[in-house]
Amino acid sequence: MKHFTLHNPRDEIRLYRRRIVVIGVLMVILLFALIVRLGYLQIIQHKYYLTLSKQNLLSVAPIDPSRGLVYDRSGTLLAGNTPVFSLEVIPDTVKHLNVQLAALSQIIELSSADLDEFNKQMGQNRKFNPVPLKVKLTDQEMSAFAVNQYRFPGFFIQAHLIRDYPFGALMEPILGYVGRINTKELATVDPTNYSASNYIGKEGVEKFDETLLHGTVGIQQVETSAAGQVVRSRESREAVAGQNLYLTIDSKLEADAEKALKGYAGAVVAIDPRNGEVLALVSTPSFDPNLFVTGISSKDYKLLRTNPGRPLYNRALQGEFAPGSTVKPFYAIGALASGLLTPSTHIFDPGMFKLPDTTHIYHDWKREGHGWVNVSDAITQSCDVFFFHLAQRIGIEQMGETLKLFGFGQPTNIDTDTELAGLVPSPEWKEKARHAEWYPGDTISAGIGQSYILTTPIQLATAAMRLVDHGGGFVPHLLLKTETPAGVTDVKDPVPLTPLDFPQKYFDLVLEAMRGVVSNPLGTGYKAGHTAKYTYGGKSGTAQVFSLQKGQKDNANNLPLKLRDHSWFVSFTPAQDPTLVMVVFLEHGGEGKASFITRQILDSYETTN
Repeated sequence: MKHFTLHNPRDEIRLYRRRIVVIGVLMVILLFALIVRLGYLQIIQHKYYLTLSKQNLLSVAPIDPSRGLVYDRSGTLLAGNTPVFSLEVIPDTVKHLNVQLAALSQIIELSSADLDEFNKQMGQNRKFNPVPLKVKLTDQEMSAFAVNQYRFPGFFIQAHLIRDYPFGALMEPILGYVGRINTKELATVDPTNYSASNYIGKEGVEKFDETLLHGTVGIQQVETSAAGQVVRSRESREAVAGQNLYLTIDSKLEADAEKALKGYAGAVVAIDPRNGEVLALVSTPSFDPNLFVTGISSKDYKLLRTNPGRPLYNRALQGEFAPGSTVKPFYAIGALASGLLTPSTHIFDPGMFKLPDTTHIYHDWKREGHGWVNVSDAITQSCDVFFFHLAQRIGIEQMGETLKLFGFGQPTNIDTDTELAGLVPSPEWKEKARHAEWYPGDTISAGIGQSYILTTPIQLATAAMRLVDHGGGFVPHLLLKTETPAGVTDVKDPVPLTPLDFPQKYFDLVLEAMRGVVSNPLGTGYKAGHTAKYTYGGKSGTAQVFSLQKGQKDNANNLPLKLRDHSWFVSFTPAQDPTLVMVVFLEHGGEGKASFITRQILDSYETTN
């Protein structure tokens, strides 16, 4: 039997009405709260949220300043800027970055080097800053990306100026190069001023004068889309371009010197002794700095690093080699000034020298000897035995002090980087560095620029400048003047060196003997230079890298290259009141070769000056 519950319609109506009233009251309360909240946000907090919305829409984009240009002394462009288009990414705006890169590589070729450099740069930049993915896009690549850009939010093409070196390897020893900036370099500069810069000077003038060349970053307020793409530009502050530099370099002399060195590993340094301006600074072999601007490939870098000619090695600034007989004029002045030698002192050279109570024989380069010679003859003919006797007489301490006065064993402070200091040895140095005592034979060998003495071509050229300037001279420098974007120039004054307190008559004596090197039939440079239609003086130098027996010396050209002597020649022209001092160095060039290279360069120089 079923039971039925009877409903009271009036009670149910009252229940529904109460529920509707409660719901209605709640809705009114919620609506009131919503209105109050909207009023609070729209009226009271209006300014605050308006600012936030603008920050979501507007961003400040740094503007990369144009890098200053570099010219030679005549206004020939040595380092310029060329426009390129690069593909860039704002990583923070890209979802599934690796997936997008894989898809993009189907449209534009992305090498492993491109991706490695991108990942490296991304790790050094903030995620909301643009990071270059591929530089120097071709027209075809730009077209392909433009058609597909909608598929790659956060990716865009940007125009840039990048460094260009029209002379390639010729000017690299001077200019160095620019390359991608790294974390270590960012820590040494103002990060704000480099917020738009991907490149920085790595070597040479580019590095030394980075502050002048870089310029000042600009600021542009831009409106961006959700994908990070620029919709329109707002307010901006223009970037200030870097200063243009005019160097002391004579690009024609530089080219002539490099041409003369073709086939040799070596260096040429030429300086104007009247002001210390470096007219040429050559190191061969060299390399094309354009390879490094956008990032050199591992393959290309390995080829440079393993090249037997060592093109990454700047011999003009970093090459530390025994100077050979080129130090003899400096020893002579020091000994004359000290009174341990007089212009009339004569020594008989039988072709050999032996220390008392020893059996070892030191041979002159001329086996039969030079006979009776004074200091002038000894310089002109490069008599080794004369300087063996002189070294024994004055000792290594005074020899070292004389060399230091002329700048050996210390940097010249030329306005570029990576210069090495050479070495002026002493008993204390040998004890500390070699854990061995100093022997009398070390002094004798040092008397002809062997033993442990080391110098660089720039250092020897600076010492020669002091010699022809009778003890004066200047700090060698590459920067001639600067020019601001507004056209204001600032000429750099030469910095004089502290004058040497030696009697002028001894400078005259030594310089006259060096003129005889070229003009005297007995001079070591006579064969190369006596037919010149201009006047010059000089001093040859041969530095042994391997002790040769008589038979080997007679057939030195048949020796393996690494066992052949280094060849030096220091010159100045004209013979009176010189305007050019030059050092030529040939690594394993062989005896006397540098004098002929010197003549070849001077012939070209005199033709155009």
